[in-house]
Order: sequence, then structure tokens, then C-alpha cells
Amino acid sequence: MKPGGTLVIDFFNASEVRRNLVPYDERIANGITIEQSRVITPDDRFVEKTIRLRERGREYVERVRLLSAGDLEQMLEAANFDVAHCFGDYDGSPWSENSPRTILFASRK
Repeated sequence: MKPGGTLVIDFFNASEVRRNLVPYDERIANGITIEQSRVITPDDRFVEKTIRLRERGREYVERVRLLSAGDLEQMLEAANFDVAHCFGDYDGSPWSENSPRTILFASRK
């Protein structure tokens, strides 16, 4: 990215995910039962989601790192970016521990 360019990162709010993780849900789409189970790994660093397509006998595992707003800001600063804004949702509300999202606007130094 050229100096002065803007980068936007939209990530879930890790603290909100920890508090409100939905451990299991199930739905039917196109005649296929989709089961999703979620756990936070014992080291508290990842959300692991298992997706089962019951009728097809398939299973997929997705693993997403839990990063705080501070973690993301440090990574951006280490990559030569200045964080200009941190929002908590798509409506531009300020970030807080209870925000659903972590949306960072940063510019390249």
C-alpha cells in the first residue's frame, strides 16, 4: 500500500464473542441439515467451529483467532500504520467491550 493509503479492518469483538458464543445451532437449507457447534479453545485464543452437513456426511472445521482491539492496533502499528479510528459497529458507534465488531481505520505511514 502506498504511504497515506487507508486500510479498513472489520473483525468481531473478541470479548463480546467470549461472552455470547452460541455453542450450537441447526438449520435446514436446500434439504440439508446444517449443524454448527462452537467452542473456545482451552488456551482461550481461538474459536473453533465445526460444521456438519448431516445428509451428506461431511464435516468442516473453521478456526478463528480471538484478537482484541489492542492486539489489532499493535499489529497495525508494527506494520507501519497509524490507527485513526476504532468503531464498534457499522453505524460508526464508538468501540467498547460490548460492541459487536472491531472496525479499525488505519493509514500507511
